[in-house]
Amino acid sequence: MALTSGAAALPANLVLFQETGQPAICGREADAARKEWLRRAAECIEEVAIVTADAGGKVTAWNRGAERAFGYAEDEALGRPIGFIFTGEDCAAGEPAASMRQAREQGRAENGRWHMNRNGCRLFCLDVMTPLDKDGYAFVSRSQGATQAGSASAIKDEFLAVMSHELRHPLNLININAELLSRLPEVQQAASAVRAVDQIRDLVASQAKIIDDLLDISRLSTGKLSLCLRDVDLASIAAKLVDTLQEDPMVHSLHLRYQPPPAPLMVRADMVRMEQVLLNLLSNAVKFTPAGGSIDLCLYAEGGWARLDVSDTGAGIAPEYLPQIFAMYGQGDATAVRSKRGLGIGLALVRHIVELHGGRVEAASAGIGLGSRFSLWLPMVQCGDEEQHGRSAATGARLAGLHVLLVDDMEDSLIMFKTVLELEGAQVLPAASARDGLAILERERVDLIVSDIAMQDMDGYEFIRAARSRPALASLPAIAASGLGRETDVQCALDAGFSAYLTKPIAIDDLCDEIDHLLPR
Repeated sequence: MALTSGAAALPANLVLFQETGQPAICGREADAARKEWLRRAAECIEEVAIVTADAGGKVTAWNRGAERAFGYAEDEALGRPIGFIFTGEDCAAGEPAASMRQAREQGRAENGRWHMNRNGCRLFCLDVMTPLDKDGYAFVSRSQGATQAGSASAIKDEFLAVMSHELRHPLNLININAELLSRLPEVQQAASAVRAVDQIRDLVASQAKIIDDLLDISRLSTGKLSLCLRDVDLASIAAKLVDTLQEDPMVHSLHLRYQPPPAPLMVRADMVRMEQVLLNLLSNAVKFTPAGGSIDLCLYAEGGWARLDVSDTGAGIAPEYLPQIFAMYGQGDATAVRSKRGLGIGLALVRHIVELHGGRVEAASAGIGLGSRFSLWLPMVQCGDEEQHGRSAATGARLAGLHVLLVDDMEDSLIMFKTVLELEGAQVLPAASARDGLAILERERVDLIVSDIAMQDMDGYEFIRAARSRPALASLPAIAASGLGRETDVQCALDAGFSAYLTKPIAIDDLCDEIDHLLPR
């Protein structure tokens, strides 16, 4: 580059440099040339998606990088709202508009988020949006490799969310069938049948809690596991789980002995979380104890603490692995253990939950093949008037007279849930799709909507927004039901227009409680 002849005399707003032998370009001509050069350069870049949008958020330019990342040709993207590459959840949460607003107000909006390509696949990108002159935006997005920390974390969260949704569907069906069985007269008249149904529902609740932990495993390090505390008898929890395990065929070849305390061991605890802890410890003992071995569960008071010991004559733990046995994925490396590996999070959950309750947990073993003992201590509370706990008895039809629109595109869930709601006295209007649900709302009087979120053709977000667009339905109570339980999922549903959110599997009592809250009668 060389200075142009007489450059010192030129005004400050003129271009001072030019390629040797080329005429100088200045003023508006220079500005136009610069923009054209930048446009051509952006068009040629394939590693980064570069998009511009007008003031309303509609795409005005789309480079090769955007074509490569999202799969749409330029003529297919031009004129479309920039949100068309955002996920449905982000669109429901208003993320495209929020990014434009932040760019206007702060000069820059940076985010790491998932986008959707033309094939419906998700890709994690780092986005930057900035104001472009006074009438638009520049949007730069770069997809991240799965080995990078941000992308790996997002991929993990997305995988857990999808896995959670897939696991919750069969759990929800199991729970609905258990609810249905519990209301049959012939079941209510047989004590063994009532006990079996109770155990099914208890185990569904415990498994649902475990899925919650897998869904957001970061809660282990941030201390965000939620607890519903009340005074409970630790011995009654232990006795119930022992009865459940006695029905397990794997236990039939073992000697499972339970030594209850002489008096109740009252602790302030989350009952479901404590069941999760005890079930984890007992299941591990069963898993690693060979046929003919013994498992002992003992409870007693020790000072001001309730102590619980689970001892077995099984595989044992090498001394060098004892310090890490409660670490995440820390299962040791004994040959006896390698063939029975699990997810490697069970004991980490045990320690975390016990510590959240103000207690502690320890492991002891004399070595490989010599069995092990897991002990936990929880602070005891004085016996007093206990908060009433348990499922409310079927003393009447809690939903009598209510007209409920039930929307779900899974036929098995729709039929079973409809049956249970009708047993509670509701008049149920079933809809096998969101569009069927909207048609019903056009012609029928409805007191309440219960709708699934993940549906084909039109999802729950679109459905509730369409319903809310009708003035007569603007304040109609609506409950979202979904197998996804992240805070972002809940917020997306509420932002879309739902009044409340329940995570599958849904207990009918929980649903009735929510309905009582929305429709006090």
